[in-house]
Amino acid sequence: MRTTTICLAQHIGRGFRFQWHLKNKRSIPSSGAAEILAAKGIKICDPKDILSPPYFNNAEVLPPREVEEEELEPAKRPCFVFHERYSPPAGMAQAQHLTNSIVRSTLPQRVLDQMKDNTEEEDLKVQEVIRHSQLMDSHQEKLPRFDDVVNRPGWKFPREWASPVSRRNKQMSYKLQVLLDQLLPGYTNRHLITNTNSQVSLEHSGQLIQMKYKAPLVLISSNPLSAVAEEDEILASEGESLPDIYPFSPFLHCKKLTQYSDKEFDCLATRRHFPHTLFFHMDMPYSPHNDDTFGGLTLMKAFGHAAAYAKSSLKIEKGNLETPLTLQVVHTTGKKFHIGVFQLNTLDLSGPRKNFFWHFPREALFDACKFKGAEANIEGYNPRIFSLLRALHLQ
Repeated sequence: MRTTTICLAQHIGRGFRFQWHLKNKRSIPSSGAAEILAAKGIKICDPKDILSPPYFNNAEVLPPREVEEEELEPAKRPCFVFHERYSPPAGMAQAQHLTNSIVRSTLPQRVLDQMKDNTEEEDLKVQEVIRHSQLMDSHQEKLPRFDDVVNRPGWKFPREWASPVSRRNKQMSYKLQVLLDQLLPGYTNRHLITNTNSQVSLEHSGQLIQMKYKAPLVLISSNPLSAVAEEDEILASEGESLPDIYPFSPFLHCKKLTQYSDKEFDCLATRRHFPHTLFFHMDMPYSPHNDDTFGGLTLMKAFGHAAAYAKSSLKIEKGNLETPLTLQVVHTTGKKFHIGVFQLNTLDLSGPRKNFFWHFPREALFDACKFKGAEANIEGYNPRIFSLLRALHLQ
């Protein structure tokens, strides 16, 4: 190996410091703008004579609030606890028995009357929302490993970096609401709150049950939604029977716990507003539920939040409600949307009076959203979902 000779090696540190010292003493050249403005009679003022000095807020910085952990205390009475990880094996029929509700396989007529076809510009904006929430989010995380035990058992797939499912679903719901506010700007008495929880305990057939659910987004309004079913229809529902699920119990696959939190709270942070639309997200890479089970989950979550609001905010401990409580629900996996309207008439889950749940069959907003030829492509776009969301927003 031949050694090379170092030729003209110089240390540039001294030259760099000299250039820094030289450029630091440069004077700002005059552009002649001041003379031109003075010739035209325009007065030049010093910004310090016009602008006020900066205001420094010397407010006391409070330490971060410590989040209290859920206290699980031994209880004298066992309780069936229904939470996010529970799904009714018997589907919608089991959810009807748990919530004492009658299900209608269509939306209320006042919602259907507000439905209309989207314009081409609106469809383009919705597709832009889908692209930004699914593909163009700058937030990146290492996603859980995907296993295909049917087609490729034992194969170790590479880890992917992308936005997690929970963030994509939240971005999708939030941006669709922002788009609705832009298209329908008249509803200024509504607000959007995020990451809410509700918990309520009720009596059911001599057993104590508890429902604790999350709502990533809740649209609240200063005016409550009017009742869909009138008093005569509510009285007529007392003669209707719930579907038969014998030999199953309404508490099927739910564990009876002896240690649980007996606190009760709803999803609202203020008592001057009412729940308008609740958004539930199935934050899983794939949905393991069929349409019937998914609809039962929607009904249970809607009832849980409505009952928690009735007990915590309206101070109704048991029995029938003098004024029915109505709220709208949107349950989504990110692709498929299940839309419904729930009306709470009673907290007596064993009485003759029934609650009502109107829902639209679950449909997909799009089939796939992926890069194809270096371009974000959407396959199977369904404009009817946004038309339904707009109809709910107009209520």
